[in-house]
Amino acid sequence: MKKESIHSMLLGLVGGYLLFLAWELLDKYRSGSGEMPDAVFIAAIALFTAGGIGVLIYAWIIYRKQREQEKEEAGKQDTEQDGKA
Repeated sequence: MKKESIHSMLLGLVGGYLLFLAWELLDKYRSGSGEMPDAVFIAAIALFTAGGIGVLIYAWIIYRKQREQEKEEAGKQDTEQDGKA
């Protein structure tokens, strides 16, 4: 497993955790069991949701770039082997 794969996987977990935190805040806000003012709840929910989605998108971009690089490297190796044969 390459360093980029581990990096994108960890970023995916972080993004998922941020979305989980946003969901927990939303649940507390809807049940009325929170101690914070409503505006703070809404701002925190929006921040965690946007952050989680942003981190997941970034992780996906890193993963896709790594996959494209692997395909290019495999293609170069195939052409080098064909040239030697």
